[in-house]
Amino acid sequence: MAIVFTPIVLGAQIDILTNRYDQQRSGTNLRETTLTVGNVNSSRFGKLYSYPVDGPVYAQPLYISGLTIKGAVRNVLYVATMHDKVYAFDAGNPSSVPLWMTDFTRPPSITPVPITDIVPMSGGNIIGNIGIQGTPVIDQATHTIYLVARTKENGEYVQRLHALDIISGGERPGSPVEISGSVPGTAADSTVIDGTRVVTFDPLVQVQRTGLALTNGVVLIGWAAHEDVTPSHGWIMGFDATTLARVAIVAVTPDAYLGGIWQGGRAPAVDSAGNAYFATGNGKWDGTRNFGDSLMKFQVARTGLTLLDYFTPGNEVTLSANDDDLSGSGFTLLPGTNLLLGGGKEGVLYLLDANNLGKKVPSDTQIVQKIPVNGGHVMGGPVYWNSASAGPLIYNWSELDVLIAYRFSNGRLVTSPYAQGSVISPGHPGGSLTLSARGAAANTGIVWASMPSFGDARHSLAAGILRAFNAETLAEIWNSNQVASRDRVGNLMKFVPPVVANGKVYLPNHDNAVQVYGLLPPNFSVNIAPAAQTVAPGRTATYSVTVTMQSGFTGQVSLSGIGGPPGTTLSFNPQLLPGPGTATMTVKIPSGTAAGSFTLAVTGTSGAAAVRSANPVTITVASTTGAVGAIGINFIGTSTATMAASESAGAIAQSHWNNAAGAASGTALALVDGSGATTGARVTWNANSGWSTPITDAAGNARMMKGYLDTTSTSSTTVNVTGLTSRAYDIYVYADGANGTHERSGAYTISGAGITPTTIAAIDAASTNFSTTFIPAKNGAGNYVKFTITAGTFTVTAVPAAADSTTRRAPVNGIQIVPLQ
Repeated sequence: MAIVFTPIVLGAQIDILTNRYDQQRSGTNLRETTLTVGNVNSSRFGKLYSYPVDGPVYAQPLYISGLTIKGAVRNVLYVATMHDKVYAFDAGNPSSVPLWMTDFTRPPSITPVPITDIVPMSGGNIIGNIGIQGTPVIDQATHTIYLVARTKENGEYVQRLHALDIISGGERPGSPVEISGSVPGTAADSTVIDGTRVVTFDPLVQVQRTGLALTNGVVLIGWAAHEDVTPSHGWIMGFDATTLARVAIVAVTPDAYLGGIWQGGRAPAVDSAGNAYFATGNGKWDGTRNFGDSLMKFQVARTGLTLLDYFTPGNEVTLSANDDDLSGSGFTLLPGTNLLLGGGKEGVLYLLDANNLGKKVPSDTQIVQKIPVNGGHVMGGPVYWNSASAGPLIYNWSELDVLIAYRFSNGRLVTSPYAQGSVISPGHPGGSLTLSARGAAANTGIVWASMPSFGDARHSLAAGILRAFNAETLAEIWNSNQVASRDRVGNLMKFVPPVVANGKVYLPNHDNAVQVYGLLPPNFSVNIAPAAQTVAPGRTATYSVTVTMQSGFTGQVSLSGIGGPPGTTLSFNPQLLPGPGTATMTVKIPSGTAAGSFTLAVTGTSGAAAVRSANPVTITVASTTGAVGAIGINFIGTSTATMAASESAGAIAQSHWNNAAGAASGTALALVDGSGATTGARVTWNANSGWSTPITDAAGNARMMKGYLDTTSTSSTTVNVTGLTSRAYDIYVYADGANGTHERSGAYTISGAGITPTTIAAIDAASTNFSTTFIPAKNGAGNYVKFTITAGTFTVTAVPAAADSTTRRAPVNGIQIVPLQ
């Protein structure tokens, strides 16, 4: 794509100041004049570039058109991360340099909260750190963005409400304020304060997942609990948008646990009077003080919150017992009506009258409509479009179901689908939807869906995919895997819908980036592979740079590159491509470079066209001058494919993996490091046999994890590495076998001269093989174990341990040796 600033088209201006576009949470942008059913296809639409950030983006990005920052009028994208940073990017510029960035941490004393401080498990709803999770909200009149940041400060846990200037990123006067409070309650965690028994907000346990809302001068915030950890409660607080003084506090279940508000990340719907609607999860219900599994309607004022009405499903007792939260997706106010539509983990859509929610009645006979979906959770929630061809349509994509469009007629959904897609959601969380269109115009409506490409993202990472459908027929017109080398999303960021604005689609992933899609320039594209490499100071790394012609473009393309630490040189062979093709970029890192990670980018120039690489890549300097770089050993087993030098793999990504063939080594294999340089290190190994997992072979991680050394039920595997520079290393032992429906575990021991023998068990979970995520096994389920040693030689021994059948195994897919500082 050409490096140009996107012209600001006044007719297409849109501001996305809150979660799901508007107060109703309609999920719809009706001012999209660029993207249509006719031009969103794999030849004309794709990934343009990415904005790198420092952590996963669980919060939906926000967007403002025509904002003057640093002396220029720009469209601005606001991104908040789980590492407690907020970025402002020029949304029409591919530059990875933000307009500003605000950091709420000061390591090592102030950091994001590690998820393992709350739920000591290797995989869960959250993977990594917790910082800014709920979608912020922007007050355009005052140029203020409000957000909640969670930090760990010298061992204490804190949540704060921040109010930042959207022009500079600076704190507003009086910002931030620490979040705390208590309400009368008799739950098991209650205490007596000043003679009154109260329950108190816990900043460690309470998860701020739902988006923030702004209404009647009050910033509204809701909380649930991580993995339903107790003691916890659902909480709602209101803060004066000007002073940040707390003006309201509500505990959903003050006399019991749970009742969390998470709503699949959706902010509470807000009606024209400023009333807010919060959906709660499983917990105690009595209809007076405790409101588990309910939709609660609050009048909002700077003087406090007043509960006006509520709806509770008639089968609330069953929902609570089964953890079928009503709070699964939150609710949408259907535009032009007084009706609310939403659902949860039960797999039911409820249509409610906002003026009379109906409270709790057996069999829900008091409500407008109740629609079971196809057995899956409702997580992404509905979006609405009043189309020219079919009138009002409502779209929903539940787990384990296809995308469905319902007609909306006479105040009810016509339950027989108007249209439905052909792609079945592979699992949690189903599709997170956005609809873009030019008003009601035919052939402009597109349903965009972010979802897993395969597998389930409930308690692990899953590869993501962005899909686009004709909103009038639900025929799929494009997806990001059609030209995966150009458009791949990366790991899914569940619950975050695509953000469509002014001809571009912005989609965060779990890999520390926001991907930007749009119409491809009518010339050529530039892509770099692999995505990441590790190299020692004074050494080189090579990348493949591919130039692809588009729309009949012909011409020579000259290549140039930027990035890396100071003093880095980038050269190309060939430097001038006569047409489409691939060149080798050699990156030379200066001796004495300190450890760190750096971005590389390539620009292709042909006449007046200058095209920057769609995928900025990283190079990591992993050790000090003279040290050996990271070494990867790939045990091929019975796999038929070996890893090419350019393939990047491992929990610490590197290239130049050493391919080790056969069940045992006849002679020692000399090892090269991640830059391709010889090291003097050698490896020998002895196993009963080789084998392979049933995963699909693909370059990189999948290829490294496919083949492995195997044991019998009683034998062991040994791997000996000698000739390393004696120093500190992290040793990664990758373990994933073809165990089918059986659970097996292996005991992995490292030993050697000067090494205290250490054993770590790894459980190979039933019906699970490596997909896209490396999970550390710490005497539990996972696909690798990690040891830290200081030595120049070591031995790894793999011994089969417990299994749920008579067949026991201890696979070894690969070993990675990563030098430490």
